[in-house]
Amino acid sequence: MALFTVDPSKKTSAPLSVRSASDLRLKEKDIEKWMAENPSLLFTSPEAVLIIGQERGGEPMADLLAVDSQGTLIVIEAKRGSSDRSTVGQLLDYAAKLSQSSYDDFNKRWQRRDAKGRDLFEAFKEFADNPRFEKEHFLKSRRFFILASAGDESMKRIITWLHGEYNVPIGFVPFQLYQQGKQHLLQIEQIDVDPVELPPAEWLGDWLFNTNERYAQGCYKKMLKDGVIALANYPITEGKLNGPRPGDRIFAYLNRKGIIAVGRMGDKPAYPSRAIFKEQKDEWNRRVEWKAAVEADKGITPAQASEWGYNLPALTVLGKMSNGKVAEKIAKELEKRRG
Repeated sequence: MALFTVDPSKKTSAPLSVRSASDLRLKEKDIEKWMAENPSLLFTSPEAVLIIGQERGGEPMADLLAVDSQGTLIVIEAKRGSSDRSTVGQLLDYAAKLSQSSYDDFNKRWQRRDAKGRDLFEAFKEFADNPRFEKEHFLKSRRFFILASAGDESMKRIITWLHGEYNVPIGFVPFQLYQQGKQHLLQIEQIDVDPVELPPAEWLGDWLFNTNERYAQGCYKKMLKDGVIALANYPITEGKLNGPRPGDRIFAYLNRKGIIAVGRMGDKPAYPSRAIFKEQKDEWNRRVEWKAAVEADKGITPAQASEWGYNLPALTVLGKMSNGKVAEKIAKELEKRRG
C-alpha cells in the first residue's frame, strides 16, 4: 500500500515517505514514551486502560505495563525496528519474571509514575469505578504484545502457534512511520481492549456499551429515546459498532452510575449520523430495541455486579460480557427497578 497527500482544490498529490525510526533518529524509548503519554495511539479504548509503569534504564523488564478495567495486566515490549523470534523469547522471559513479582513490586512501579504516590490498587478501584473489586483477581490475568515496525515469518509463526494451540495471550502490534515535512505520521494496528476472547461455543451474545458522555453530557438519554447506540471519533468506528450480531443482548453503561438499560441489537448495520454528538463529524449509530431502562440513580453499579460474581468491563467502549448468568440477573434486576 502507498499513502499520499491529496489537495483536491489544486488537483495535486504527493507520496508520503516511509521512514524507519532510525532514519528519524528515534529511539525505542521515544516510541515507548509516545504510547505511555498518549494511550489513544496504542489502544482502541484508551479510557479503559491505566498505564502503571515503564521500563527504567538497566532494568530487565518489559517497556510498558498497563491494566484494563477488569484488572488484566497488559505487557508491551516495543522495538523501533523489525522484530524476530528472539523478541518472543524475551517477552516470555519477562512473563516468567512477572509471574514471580509481588503486588508490592507493581505498586512501587506505579508510585514512581503517580505524582500523588497513591496505592495502586486503590487508584485502580477508583479508575474502574468498582470499590468492591477483589484484590485477589487484580493483575492475575495477563496479555502480552510485541510492538514493532515489522516482524519476520518465524516470529509470526511462533505467536500464532502459542496463541492458537496453547491459548497464550500474545499478539503482534505492527506500526509504520512516515514523514511529511517536519511531521512524523504513525500508522498502527491498535490493541482492542476487549476483556475476553471466548470460544464461539461458549459465547452467549451479551455486550456492554459505554455511553461515553465525553462529547455531549446527557447523550445517553438521546440514545435511549432514539433507540440507538452511538460512537464518535474512534478508530474504525463503523466496524466496532458492527461487532454485535443482530439480536445480541446489549447493556448500556453510564460512567459513575452503572448499567441503566438492556436491549437487543437491530438487524441493520451501523450508519453515519449527526443525531447524538451534533458537533462531532465522525459519528456512527446503530439501532437497538431497548427493553428496559431506569433512571441514572437506579443503575446497577460495578460493585453490585462484583457481589454477584462478575467484574464488569465498564470502561470498554463496546465489549463482550463473559458471564451469562450475571448478565441475565442484571437484565431481570433492571426490569424490577424500572417498575
